[in-house]
Amino acid sequence: MTVIRRIFRSIGKHGIGVVAQYGWDTLIIYVRMIYGQLRLSIRVALHKRGIATGLLRKEKWRGLGDYRVLAIGNIGYATRSISSKIDHVHGVQLITADVGDDTVSIINFSGARFGPRRRIHFPRKSAPMMVSCIHGPKSDATQLVMVGTFNFDATHEYVSESTLYRLDPNIFNSELTNMKIDDVGEKLLSRRGHHGYRGLASCKIAHNKLLLVVTDRDADQVWIAETGSDLDTICNTDFYPVRLSQHASTKIQPIGVALLPSVVEGEYPKILIGQRQCAAISVLSRGRDSKYAVERTIEIDGLSRSSIAVAQARGEGKYDVLIALWGGDPCDLDSPHKGAVAVVEVDEKGFFRPVRYFPAGIHPTDVVSGDFDGDGLDEIAVLNYGAGLSLKSRTDLGDVRIFKNIEGEYKEIAILKLPSPRVGHALRTEKGEPDLLFISLFFERKIAAVKFVGARYMKNKNVKSVAGNSGNER
Repeated sequence: MTVIRRIFRSIGKHGIGVVAQYGWDTLIIYVRMIYGQLRLSIRVALHKRGIATGLLRKEKWRGLGDYRVLAIGNIGYATRSISSKIDHVHGVQLITADVGDDTVSIINFSGARFGPRRRIHFPRKSAPMMVSCIHGPKSDATQLVMVGTFNFDATHEYVSESTLYRLDPNIFNSELTNMKIDDVGEKLLSRRGHHGYRGLASCKIAHNKLLLVVTDRDADQVWIAETGSDLDTICNTDFYPVRLSQHASTKIQPIGVALLPSVVEGEYPKILIGQRQCAAISVLSRGRDSKYAVERTIEIDGLSRSSIAVAQARGEGKYDVLIALWGGDPCDLDSPHKGAVAVVEVDEKGFFRPVRYFPAGIHPTDVVSGDFDGDGLDEIAVLNYGAGLSLKSRTDLGDVRIFKNIEGEYKEIAILKLPSPRVGHALRTEKGEPDLLFISLFFERKIAAVKFVGARYMKNKNVKSVAGNSGNER
C-alpha cells in the first residue's frame, strides 16, 4: 500500500466518512452517530489482486464506489448462467452453465473464497446455456435443478436436440470431480434442432404449487408448467407451449424471462419475456381456462440479448421491470455501441407506466436486481459486455455498473472494471444484510464475488443522474 489511487467521501446511513483506496486495499474511516454518541469506525478491507489473461494481463480489476471484489474463482469457458444453493452443511454452492466447455460447474463459496470446480459433462456442442436451482413450494430448500441446452451443432454431427434436463439435487453432495449428465440427469423436454432452451423463471403460487417458465429461443415459444409439491414427479406432460409470434414467418427469439408478482393477493403473477429480434416485452397472464397467453406487448426502443429483471427499487411492493438493450444489432458483437436499460414502472393498481430509459455502457447484456447495500431497497447491476467476439478482437473490455433509484431516477453509484462480464446472479441474504453479487467473466474463465463494503446508502444529491428520456408503451 504505497500509492493512494483514490480518496473520496462516502455518506452512510449512520454517518459520514472517508474511503482511501490503495489499488485493491481499502481503508474506510467513518464517524457515526450511534445511540446519540459519536463513534469512530475504522475498517481495513484487503482484496486479492486479479490479473486477466491475454490482452488483459496488465488490467487490474478495480472499483469506484462502495462495492469491492471479494474473490475471484475459476469456472468454465463462456459461462452463460449462474444459480446457487445454500444449506447448513456446505454453505453457498454455485452452479454455472459453461457453454464453451459443454459442462455445468459446481463451486463452493465460503469465507470469501471459491473452492475447486466440479464438473458435469454434456455431449459435445450441446452448449448448456441455462441452469436454475428451484425451491419447492413448501420449502426454501433446493428440490429441483434444471439445465437447458442450447445446442450449437447446426450440422447434427454431434448432437441433434435442444434439451431441458432435470438434475438430481444430490449432485451438490457428491465428492466426484467429474460426472456425466446421463448419470445424474434425465430429460424433461427436447426438440430436434439448435438454439433452444435459453431462460427459466420459477416462483411459488397458490395451492402450494410451483410455476415454471422456460423460453425456447428459435421455436419462438415458452413452455409453462404448474406443478405440485412433489417435484420428483414432474414430467414433460406437465408443460404446455405458448407461442409468442402470431405468424410463423415472424421471428422474435424469446430469451430472458421474469415473473411480476400480482399487486392483488392470491392472483397469479404475470410472465415477462425479453426478445432478441423484436423490440418489445411480451406480457403473459393467466386466463379463466387456467392457461397463460399473451396479454399485451410493451414496445421498447431497442433489442435485448439476454435478460429481463423485476426490482423493488422504489419500496416494498412497488415493482420496476428492467431490460438491457444491446445497442445496435444483437448479432454484431464486434462493433462497440453504447446501450441502455429500459424501465417500466408498475403502479399500485398493476398498470404499466410509459417506458423510460437510462444509459448503460458498451453492449449491456444482463441486468441483476438485489438489495446489494442492505437498506431494504433493490439496486440494479448492469453488466456491460464490451465489444469483440474473441479475446484478440476485443476493442472494449466492458464493466459492471451499479444503479440506485434516487428520487424516482436511476443513478449510477459505482463502477467495477471487471473485463468481459456476461451474466450475474444475486445471492439473497438475511433481511438487513447486503446481497452478494456473482459475475461471470466470459473470456477469462473466472467468476467474481462482489460485495458492498461501505455504510448503508442515503440519498445523495451530488450523485450524477443518468435518467433518460421517456417513450410510449403500447
